[in-house]
Amino acid sequence: MFREDKEKVQNHWQEEIYPRQNSITSNNGFYCLFETSEKEQSLKNKTWLPALDFSSVENGLCEGLATIYTTEDSKGNIIQCGECLASGEDGFISLTKKDTDELVWLIVLSTTNPFDRIELHDEFIHATSSSGIKVTIPPERPDKLAIQWK
Repeated sequence: MFREDKEKVQNHWQEEIYPRQNSITSNNGFYCLFETSEKEQSLKNKTWLPALDFSSVENGLCEGLATIYTTEDSKGNIIQCGECLASGEDGFISLTKKDTDELVWLIVLSTTNPFDRIELHDEFIHATSSSGIKVTIPPERPDKLAIQWK
C-alpha cells in the first residue's frame, strides 16, 4: 500500500537525507516528527506522516551523517550513531539490516550533541551522546524511546 513511501525512505537513507527536526524515519514509509523537553523522558506531540506527504519545503531536509560508532546486535542488525552534518548539536542513531543495508529506522535528536557510544542490554539499545545525554530505545518501537537528560 505504501510501497512508494517505503522506497522514498530507503532512497533517502542511501543518500543520507533526513528531516531537519526531531524525527524518526521508519522503513514502513513514515516519518514521525516529535518534540522533546528536558522535563520529560518520552517523546511529545508525535505526528506520523507518509514519506510522500512530507513537505521538504516547509519542514526542511538535511543531508549527511557522520558515523562515530557502529556495533552489531544478536539478530544481525547494524546499529550506528553519530552526528548530523546539518548541525553539530544534533545526533542520530540508526538500525539497519546487515545483509541488505535496508534501513529499519533512523532517529534524529536535536540539541543532544552527537551520539558516540552504544551498548546493548536486555534487548534495548542504549546510546550516549558526547554531552552525556542517554537514550534507551526498544528496537521494535523506537517511538517509545526514553531520554535521560543530564
